[in-house]
Amino acid sequence: MDAASAPDIVLKGANLSTFDEQGKIQYRVVAQRIEHSEFTSRTLLDAPQLELHGGGQYWQVNAGHGEVDQK
Repeated sequence: MDAASAPDIVLKGANLSTFDEQGKIQYRVVAQRIEHSEFTSRTLLDAPQLELHGGGQYWQVNAGHGEVDQK
């Protein structure tokens, strides 16, 4: 891996949440590891779990690996 493609951010044991204006949780992402590279505009996730909250409903999605491409 060259320096340009190396991740800018690495999170281990990540637990990220967003909240609405009333302080209610909108979604949560839990992952064993998250790597983000500004150069490639990609975020890689190991063992991600996505929880979506809203409209009185709750959804949970699990995967072995995940990728977010911001291009």
